[in-house]
Amino acid sequence: MSAQSPDIDTKKKNDSYRKDKSNWLGIIVVAILILCVLVIVNMIVDLWTENRTLDEFEVIYNVRVPDNATNVIFEGTKWSSQLYFEVPDESSISQFVSTVCSEGLHTGFDPFNWEYATNATVRPIEFQDGYRMFSVYSPNTSDLISGNHCDLGMQTFVVRLDKSHSN
Repeated sequence: MSAQSPDIDTKKKNDSYRKDKSNWLGIIVVAILILCVLVIVNMIVDLWTENRTLDEFEVIYNVRVPDNATNVIFEGTKWSSQLYFEVPDESSISQFVSTVCSEGLHTGFDPFNWEYATNATVRPIEFQDGYRMFSVYSPNTSDLISGNHCDLGMQTFVVRLDKSHSN
């Protein structure tokens, strides 16, 4: 019997070693997967929140803020941008708008205050969002406000012109 004992002990040691090795291998694989998930989540958060400058915005969308613009405020990321500026004359804004909105601006339409047009007494504006068409209007909006939702590929620009403060 003593002759078989070393073989049994060796087999038990080998089985134990294999189990320990496979346990460690499993732990390492799980750790690598967790690390990969963390790296991917970090990349997505960086893409979502990475700031964009006005210069980058102008280059990417081939649009230029008028040279005579004042009170320029720009906040942007790769996914969302807000641009505000004032210009002394309407001709300055025309070139900017024609670059961003091929359809121009709709008088009496506030793109930040609109509803779906359901009756014929309002002056509806037709928009196409991908493959569907819908009619909208802006309730109680002065003709001094003009606006549009302008589609430039993957980005939609919302443009609002307020002439109520013009001289």
